[in-house]
Amino acid sequence: MVEKLSYRFHSPQRNNLVVVKAPSRLEAQNPHDDLIKRVVGLLGYVVQIRDGQTLINGKVIAEPYV
Repeated sequence: MVEKLSYRFHSPQRNNLVVVKAPSRLEAQNPHDDLIKRVVGLLGYVVQIRDGQTLINGKVIAEPYV
């Protein structure tokens, strides 16, 4: 079950989970699967992965759930 109403009232924020349609090359493999993704960065952020750590605007972010 996916709630779709919230983003009509506000934009996604960091750490939100979002569900997106799979790109056509993946959808061909399984047309019923959507993708679940976590929002890491927003417009204007610089997101980097270095040595297995995620950096946003040059600062390591804590990801205790990983």
